[in-house]
Amino acid sequence: MRELLVEAEETLVSLPPGAGEVRTEGLALAAEAAARFDAGLAGRLLDDAELWAWTDGDGDGARVAALLTGLARRISRDAPRRTERILTAAQQALFTVSGPARASRLRKVAEELAAVAPERGVRLAERHFAGSPAEEAVLARAVLASAPTDPARAERYLARIRSAAVRAATESKSVTAVARHDLAAALRLAGRVPAGGARVRALCRVAGERSAVGDRAGAAEALGAAERALAELPAGTGDEEVEAARAALEAARELDERGHGSVLRPAGARERAAAARGLAGAAERGRELAWIARDSTAGAPWLAGAASDPGTPPPHSVAVTLSPESRLPVRPAPPAGPGAERWRAPVRPESVHAAGEAVVWAAGAEVGVVGAATGAARWTAWSDEGVAAPPLPEPERVWCAADADTVCVVVESDGAPGGRLVVREPSDGRVRWWRELDRARPGTPLTLTGALVLWASEGGLTALRKATGEPAWRHPLAGDGPRRVTVAGECLVVGDGRQLRALHLPSGAPLWSWPRGYGGGGGDRAVPDVPAGAVPVLDGGVVRALDRRRGYELWRFDPGAPAARLLPADGVVYVAAYRAEQGWDVVFALDAGTGAVRWQRPVTRHDGPDCALELLGVRRGVLHVRSVRGGRRGLLGRTPPPFVTGLELDGGKPRWQWEHAALAVHRPALTPGTLALPLPELTGIALP
Repeated sequence: MRELLVEAEETLVSLPPGAGEVRTEGLALAAEAAARFDAGLAGRLLDDAELWAWTDGDGDGARVAALLTGLARRISRDAPRRTERILTAAQQALFTVSGPARASRLRKVAEELAAVAPERGVRLAERHFAGSPAEEAVLARAVLASAPTDPARAERYLARIRSAAVRAATESKSVTAVARHDLAAALRLAGRVPAGGARVRALCRVAGERSAVGDRAGAAEALGAAERALAELPAGTGDEEVEAARAALEAARELDERGHGSVLRPAGARERAAAARGLAGAAERGRELAWIARDSTAGAPWLAGAASDPGTPPPHSVAVTLSPESRLPVRPAPPAGPGAERWRAPVRPESVHAAGEAVVWAAGAEVGVVGAATGAARWTAWSDEGVAAPPLPEPERVWCAADADTVCVVVESDGAPGGRLVVREPSDGRVRWWRELDRARPGTPLTLTGALVLWASEGGLTALRKATGEPAWRHPLAGDGPRRVTVAGECLVVGDGRQLRALHLPSGAPLWSWPRGYGGGGGDRAVPDVPAGAVPVLDGGVVRALDRRRGYELWRFDPGAPAARLLPADGVVYVAAYRAEQGWDVVFALDAGTGAVRWQRPVTRHDGPDCALELLGVRRGVLHVRSVRGGRRGLLGRTPPPFVTGLELDGGKPRWQWEHAALAVHRPALTPGTLALPLPELTGIALP
């Protein structure tokens, strides 16, 4: 049998790309057979089947999901852990799909997921199919999955099914779901089925399940109850129902008498294999060989090692792209100059974030990514969708952070002690890794820098590796104030309102500390070898450039009432501040080495006391600045709308300006060629 399976594997794997269902089904059938006598071979075959589902899907998320769901369906009863992981992958493949193609595939994923992870399947249905027959189908599967181990939860799911017919059928089927685990509970449930043929058939199923696990006494007890139920059929029961009940009882008796001995028949398997080898097509030959092995071992249980092995997911080397028929619509505008609308996408986000050449948006508990140049959708997902863990209690609060190679989604709930960090691939939304988090600290709890993700919580600062999520280091932080994080090379400075503390970014080792408002360095103790240079920090209302190695002050600058963020870039530190003596918000360009003012540019005139500016970033040789209020203009004091302006890096001369009321409440995402923000639909504005 092992030789037969290896032959089937070699034949199926050698098929050209695009074999699709034939290859995946054949490998799954072979794995089913192997799981009954060789756990290692079964694991290898299932890993092959999963990898080929991604490969044969050829980047089409709907097709990949269909192949993975079919694979999961074959093994769900015997290998629930692997099934849940494969269905999680199928769910993620659909992030790039929209419209009917996504709905039809997602319904099948939710139904299968409810059979192995009821909470997750039900949450998926609530989000995508609330109030529809599809949701009731998922609830029915969740009832059957929960009944053996959590009857109270099964009852709650059952009560949510509004259709009386679906509820009655589910209640009857739940008898079978419980029968293998608890005979007494199964008999009680069968007694709740309305008297008649349905009760007889339910008791017969109980007998079959007890026989399958070798409980001949339990099977006999269930058969006796079925015989009594048949004899007690109420007057007026139709002949057809009586005959159906009698046929079910006879079949159950025959199954019990036959028992479940060995089903392996070597001679018959050899004959069928010889005939299969004569088939002309490799696809048909490989699948038939796998069927022979599966049929020859059917009825034998899976080995414990094969059943409990969750398997290893394939690497994210195969990107999932949008097929033309499943793209979210986008309304492109004709090319125009700076400030013109480039595109508009049909979503109404509450926040947007730049991710290299893409824009990340968040709306409620939903997150998505569009291309910055065209507005074309890349993917959408709900909060922590695709995470193989019980969902957090609703309602959820979702917020994001992103850079060119990583999208971070933080999900928090009042019903959970902490939060959940989900790191996704910007290209297709698949989950790279996820972690449960301590409660976030006010200020800047999440920072993406280089190869690390920094999380500031109540207990301290944790550095997680961006590629894997593994902790790189953890540093305790005292006090309960908000945190402000500054990174310059290998020097990380954390400010909490009382003290500046510098850490070695790669290792988390302390470099120096400095109470706010007091000069002085870190002493003469040994510190990690940090390259020389300055780290500019905002210390209260003063900009200080501190030595990265020792913390000595190199220079300082008092800008007035500064904005919350400095912007170091290419040897310059940009600072925005309100100058009361001038009555203007001013942008300063400071030399990073000396602190000398290279230039200053008044931007917004108003009465103070706070700065209305935010430094968005430098793109294409232009410093982009947002003003959340327009300020006074002209002799009559007219107040224009909030705006974004672009200042030339050499001298600060205004290059362009774009005004819109939405800038007062929405922080735009700044990408190389586009400014994106809700207007209220997600809109891309052309940059210089």
